[in-house]
Amino acid sequence: GDLVAAACVGADANRIVWIDVFAVRQWPGNSADLCFRDVLARCTAVIVATSLVDDGELNGEGYMYHSEQRAAYLESDVYNTVTKRVLPFCRLWCIVEMAHAWKADKPLIFFCGKTTLSSESTVEVERGMAVVLLDNCSRLVDVESAGVAVQADKVRELAAIGPENIALLNDTVAGAL
Repeated sequence: GDLVAAACVGADANRIVWIDVFAVRQWPGNSADLCFRDVLARCTAVIVATSLVDDGELNGEGYMYHSEQRAAYLESDVYNTVTKRVLPFCRLWCIVEMAHAWKADKPLIFFCGKTTLSSESTVEVERGMAVVLLDNCSRLVDVESAGVAVQADKVRELAAIGPENIALLNDTVAGAL
């Protein structure tokens, strides 16, 4: 529901949507899965969607502003077993796609919310702590420590980005948030 809401809320009924969760190497597979750059080049904008997460630290206003709290969170089981696998700002392919969209001068639109069915034909979108969550996530962006299923992908993509561009990539995605 949350992904569909991100694609539909406020959209033109004729909008064509490419959903990368099904298209890009989210799991080990064919190298043709890696040809997302050509698809992004044909898009008019990129929507990065994430659900609200039930995580006290990420939902705490200004929590990641404090270096000690941020460091402890990055070492926590919650971050390493859940957050790093779920949030797009902590996953290599999502960060690479966001960076490519930025480089191709495509608008990055962030959608954060949780959908619920309020009646048989009505869906409500709760955005509650979305701004706080996205603000905290902006301080988690780190392509070098991002989660990835296939380590060879990470080595190749980091080489393609270039070590001299890592900080700029992190700052670009964080700044877009």
